[in-house]
Amino acid sequence: TRESDYGIAALVSLAKRNGATASAAELAEELGIPGAFLRRILQRLGRQGMIRSWKGIGGGFVLAMSPTDILVSDIVTALQGPVRISDCDIREAICAGHARCILRRKLKAIEGRLVSELMGISIASLAG
Repeated sequence: TRESDYGIAALVSLAKRNGATASAAELAEELGIPGAFLRRILQRLGRQGMIRSWKGIGGGFVLAMSPTDILVSDIVTALQGPVRISDCDIREAICAGHARCILRRKLKAIEGRLVSELMGISIASLAG
């Protein structure tokens, strides 16, 4: 989702600052993200312990963890919930054949591989 994309971009930007703080406004301008939307994303990442923030002069956001310990899978889960591509979302209600659906089993396997790949990507690897 856009939230995950923006959250990842913000964390990469913070990682590149090597401990220097950045305000939400600075990050929003740098990344071309609407400020209010980014502030909500940063608040959620802060509640997950990925970033810390300070108010006032010299305040802003900084990583609360090593960039090697912040995984894309954790960011996605924090901002949009567990990765799910195997649940039928064509209808509002799950169909009667949900439990025996052949396609769902294949999608569940793909979902597992996707989550595994996301667990292998850290903010440090993206920050270069």
